[in-house]
Amino acid sequence: RKRYTSRILVVFRLPREEDTWLTVTSEGTTIRHCAYWHIIPQGDDATDNSSSLTIKIPVVQVFDPTALVELMTRVVEGEVL
Repeated sequence: RKRYTSRILVVFRLPREEDTWLTVTSEGTTIRHCAYWHIIPQGDDATDNSSSLTIKIPVVQVFDPTALVELMTRVVEGEVL
């Protein structure tokens, strides 16, 4: 069975005020605002541009606990992402 290596990119949208980005307490860690995920399939990194790459991520791809579980389930089940 052939294995593929895809990458999951998570992009965080953070508030302008750096001191509000992250809160860590004994109750948990909170990252303010939101995050989005995007799968970069194997071989999709070919570009002639050596300094930057634009990736469009649909706003419906919110990285939340449900998305994390779904993505990890797909990985465990061997699905090609």
